Amino acid sequence: MIILIGNMKDLFVQIIHSMKNFTKILTALTLNILLGQSSVEVNYFYSESLDVQCGYTIQLPDGYDNSDEHYPVLYFLHGFGANHTLFYGEIHAVYDSLSNAGQLDDVIIVRPDGSASPYLGSFYTSSDLYGNFEEYIIYDLINHIDGTYRSIDHRLYRGISGHSMGGYGSMKLGIKHYDKFGAISSQSGALVFDNLTDLIPDLMNETWWGFFLPSNGPVSLFMFGASGAFSPNLNSIPWYVDLPVNYDGELIDSVYAHWIEHDPIRIALDSVAILPLLEYYIDCGNADAYYFDEHADDFHEFLDSLNIEHEFHIYDGDHFSQINSRFPYSLLHHNESWGVPSYVLGDLNENGTVTQLDVMSEIQTIMNNEFFDIFSSYSGDMDFNDEIDVIDLLLLNDEIGDLNSVSYSY
Repeated sequence: MIILIGNMKDLFVQIIHSMKNFTKILTALTLNILLGQSSVEVNYFYSESLDVQCGYTIQLPDGYDNSDEHYPVLYFLHGFGANHTLFYGEIHAVYDSLSNAGQLDDVIIVRPDGSASPYLGSFYTSSDLYGNFEEYIIYDLINHIDGTYRSIDHRLYRGISGHSMGGYGSMKLGIKHYDKFGAISSQSGALVFDNLTDLIPDLMNETWWGFFLPSNGPVSLFMFGASGAFSPNLNSIPWYVDLPVNYDGELIDSVYAHWIEHDPIRIALDSVAILPLLEYYIDCGNADAYYFDEHADDFHEFLDSLNIEHEFHIYDGDHFSQINSRFPYSLLHHNESWGVPSYVLGDLNENGTVTQLDVMSEIQTIMNNEFFDIFSSYSGDMDFNDEIDVIDLLLLNDEIGDLNSVSYSY
């Protein structure tokens, strides 16, 4: 076991902040039970990908046990140093407050365990050191939730969210697995890996006495933890990672090459065709100790350059100070996305309107039993059953008829 000591200021701040909120959270959850509102449980299931029992906290909406209704699901990924029970429990009280005010629809919230040893987080990435964490989230967990609870098993009723390490994970997994999710919210996440070079001076300052150690400070711990996800090396004893930086403070290109395979903005660049299929929410504090506000700003500009609509905020605060106050923004964003595609349904030709040309494309798709591209496969699925057939063609014709009737009414 590796015992991590040293300057852990940011982590201690998060722990203290969590302790201050504990009484408030406990009181809110107790009142929720007395008032018959949502229920919050901690459960476990076997993950085939990790070959262990994995924990998750789940919030079920008011009336869940007394109805047959199916609900959207929001997966919230925690940050580095936390797990499925630590630090982020306030999201449940925020949900109840907004729900009681009539601002949120009923939804299931799932907070899976993304912690990993010997460091403090998996980065929701499969690696030789941590195990198959991506598969655990995307396949094992989602299949378990859909098979155990009354969820709506469709991408437009499934969202992924997260803070810090979870903000990174939500953007990466959301884009890679666009067939699983309709909306992404990323809060204070590492989204542009080229900006991680801004951390090198801090890393070197923590290494003033001569050796890279995870206990040197928060940036050192982050770098070791991220290396466990992106550049593990089980032959490199005792830390089992290759850091992407040498003692001169320079990037090691051969190691960094492994990191950029997991860079959200590069993954997005390789997936431009599917980016319009998703809804996006991005925020970060303007005094983020890891400079992730620059990541958020660059990703925002990237989406802007592609004319992809998204919600973006830079607020006054650091990496931890506004976590709870930002929950309403991301929850409301997801609430607006449930069942609503980010594209014009029926617009197979991507020209912004639905016309007879789209009908012709739909007919050709059905006759050839193949799609022109990924976008058309979703925009032509009028009844959201993950296939294009005659029913979709009829619904598309009805859509055009409705549009024409509107135009004739003037």
